[in-house]
Amino acid sequence: MKSLPLVALTLLLSIPSASAIALLAEEVEVAEGETLDLGLDVKDCAFPEPPVVPDGNTAAQADLAAASAAIRAYQTDMQASFACIEEAIESLGEDITPEQNSALTSLYNNGVEQIEVIAASFNAQLRLFRARQAEQAE
Repeated sequence: MKSLPLVALTLLLSIPSASAIALLAEEVEVAEGETLDLGLDVKDCAFPEPPVVPDGNTAAQADLAAASAAIRAYQTDMQASFACIEEAIESLGEDITPEQNSALTSLYNNGVEQIEVIAASFNAQLRLFRARQAEQAE
């Protein structure tokens, strides 16, 4: 029987930017170094590295354009991770335990939250950039 590492359930997101971003973490009651035995392996469902959101107060337009493209690619890659998680749930079928369902659902939901936080951060930085551009145009 395979185990789901604690780190797969504890998702931390830190994005360097001027705005404060909440640290996302799903708490799991497992001692450090231990694994939560769920009878499945979701290593192939790992989330991609989140893109860096540039500071809108100092970033060049090219930096924001590159970040926008990186975020779109990240969202596409995350969809593959979500599909993998959904396949894991489907493969367990009616034999899925409440613990497995809860862990996989939490993993999925944390990924969705990560996308939302990154999008909100980018939009905030884009607003700062546009405000800075408007000030410079005056």
